[in-house]
Order: sequence, then structure tokens, then C-alpha cells
Amino acid sequence: MKRFIPLVFLFAMHTVNAAEVDPKQAQSNQVATNGLYTQLLSGPKADAAGLNLFANMLPKGGDLHHHFSGAMYAETYLDWVQQKGFCVYKVSDADLQVEKFQVAINPQELSATKRNICLSAQDVRNDNPFYRNLLSAWSSKESVLNNP
Repeated sequence: MKRFIPLVFLFAMHTVNAAEVDPKQAQSNQVATNGLYTQLLSGPKADAAGLNLFANMLPKGGDLHHHFSGAMYAETYLDWVQQKGFCVYKVSDADLQVEKFQVAINPQELSATKRNICLSAQDVRNDNPFYRNLLSAWSSKESVLNNP
């Protein structure tokens, strides 16, 4: 009869004991990682090449994958937009530096021109064609299914 080693045991053999980690070094690593990640996301456009390299340096080489059974619905994101009082841009405008479906987290500080093209969550839901396009854009389901 074969004996099987529990997977949890195998995983534990390859982990670092928390007591062995130098707290100062761990905090320094966290601060450095956060700084790099923030730098890659700052600016008008995120540094896609840098983010790709960053993800590839993660454990498992950035081999991140998605399980739809645990995924959030795009509607949930819109619920959060409503709860926070944010708004969503209805159109892209290069001059205003906004993109369609982009969320503005400070609608009270927007210029009148930007406010006119930024919809509340309720206004998004009331505009059926825009709402359907937003759900499609925010959902990862179609992009994954169409790009295996």
C-alpha cells in the first residue's frame, strides 16, 4: 500500500518560518516593493513593460490565473462606485485626459466639462446601451474566453 504525503506538509516544508524573518528586512522589502509598484502605476499611463517584469518576478513567475467561480461581477464594481459617490466617464476625451469607463474618485472636484461626461452609478444604469458596454468592458469573462 502506497503512502501519500499530505500536500499541506509538502507546502510547509518549502515555506520560511516566520520566526526566522528579520522584521526590519521584511518591512524594508515591503516598502521597496510598494515604492516600485507605485512608480510603475504613476503617470498618465502605467508602465506595462515594467509591470510585466514585476509580475514575472513574483512567486510562480507571475503565473496568475483566474477562477470564474470566485470572480466578482462587474455589477459589484458599479455598486462600489455608487457607495463611494464616484462617477464613470461616458466618453473618451484626449484633451480632458479621460477614458471611457474610467472611474473618477473625486467628482466634486471635476471641472464642469468633465462633470458633464461623468455619470453617477444610477445614471449609468439608466443608460442601457452604455450600461451594457460598461459591463462588457469591466468584465474579465469575455476577454479571457476570446483570448485563450
